[in-house]
Amino acid sequence: MSHPAGTEHNCPARRTRAFACLLIGLSLLLSSCTTTPSSDAGSVASSDSAQEPPETRKAAPKRKKASPPPKRFVMTPEMDEKLAAPMLLLLEREAQIQQLDKKLDEAVQETVRSKAKLASQESRAEAASNLAEAEVALKTLKGTVKGLEKRPDYEHVAGLMKISAEELRKENYGGSLFLTNQIKAQLRDLQDRIESEQQDKSASIPAGASSASSAFDVKLARLQSLLSEKDAQIRKLQRKLDDTIQEAVRTKSKLRSQENRAEAASSLAEAETAMKTLKSSLPDWDRQPEAAQAGAFMALGADEFKKENYSGSLYVTNQIKAILKDLQENLQGRETIAPVEGEVLLALPLTLKVAASGKAYERPAADAAVAWSVERGASPTAVSYKGPWIRVKGEGGRWGWIFYNLIASP
Repeated sequence: MSHPAGTEHNCPARRTRAFACLLIGLSLLLSSCTTTPSSDAGSVASSDSAQEPPETRKAAPKRKKASPPPKRFVMTPEMDEKLAAPMLLLLEREAQIQQLDKKLDEAVQETVRSKAKLASQESRAEAASNLAEAEVALKTLKGTVKGLEKRPDYEHVAGLMKISAEELRKENYGGSLFLTNQIKAQLRDLQDRIESEQQDKSASIPAGASSASSAFDVKLARLQSLLSEKDAQIRKLQRKLDDTIQEAVRTKSKLRSQENRAEAASSLAEAETAMKTLKSSLPDWDRQPEAAQAGAFMALGADEFKKENYSGSLYVTNQIKAILKDLQENLQGRETIAPVEGEVLLALPLTLKVAASGKAYERPAADAAVAWSVERGASPTAVSYKGPWIRVKGEGGRWGWIFYNLIASP
């Protein structure tokens, strides 16, 4: 067979091109059939999630918002002024109570001695029975109240109990009986005070007390409550003191004492002179509570003198002198102070306890000149206050003003 010219020569080239096309076709076929594992997994996951019911899907956890820091309790000047006055008055009442307790003890002791002189014919059995009842009541209270032995009022009652037992051994049955009656009355008062304190502790704090305003209200209410309690205690002690002095006078009247008439008359005259002198030197004499008490005792002393109860009159005039002496000591040094506007005098000088170091100023203001530095543990004497500032007398007779938050809270 014959071929066109050049055909034989071109056959290998055509075969080569055909083989190349075949290889290209095969590679395209293989690439279309092959898939990557990552694309399959993604498609399966998307398919599964699309078929998953909405209620079974887990919601992404929400991030909690950080709670804001608690607001810091900042005292305002108005709060300071409202808290300072009841705090100082509370300390003043406490000092008055201690003073009245001392006077009451002295009056009770005098009454007991007078009853001993009467050689009382009270039955020993009755006196012993009363003392036993008082001891049982004290032991019962001691067993029900934790830490009762540390209270000053408990120590006071326990001391009277010992005196009563001694008077019973001395066969002063009247004095012992009088003392045990005093002890019973004081035990009742002590129990009332303990119950009141327990009620105050168990009282719930009102809702929202975590705020600064409520915390201030709670603190102010506590101070006012304590102040009312101390006022009631002072009134009760004053009544007891008056009753005890009256009892002592009546007992001395029964003694028909042969005390020297001249001595009683002289003592009464001295008391009258001392009261007139102090009255003329004190402009606000009529506003002093001691003035009314001294005046009442002066009338009682004069009346007992007229009845020829010279012992009773002498006893009362000695009480008057003690009252006037205390009043004079309380006012001593105040006349050298130039009072500032709005300054309030305390009923008696108070020995304070400094709880934090600070400064004493020449005026009741933070921008005033510094008088001296007050160290923690110091014991300056307070005589007056103006708002939250307290006028104190320090070592060496120096005067200055300190801010109320330096002193220990009652």
